[in-house]
Amino acid sequence: MDNPVQNYFPGRLLCFENQGNGDEACDSQAPMLEVTDAGNGFVEVAFTDRNERCYLAFRTSDLLRAIKEHGNG
Repeated sequence: MDNPVQNYFPGRLLCFENQGNGDEACDSQAPMLEVTDAGNGFVEVAFTDRNERCYLAFRTSDLLRAIKEHGNG
């Protein structure tokens, strides 16, 4: 039997306007994030924000390097 929530995990999405005082545009406390192997070393995280499907792709090695360089690792 397939796991219906495989590759999904809860997250938090905050969006702010670029103009004015940077007012909060959305605050979704528990969007379901989907993670997939996008190939060539990239991980892709997808989520739905209101009526839009959003995708974020990055290399795990780049993420770990950036964390270490900024002293958070």
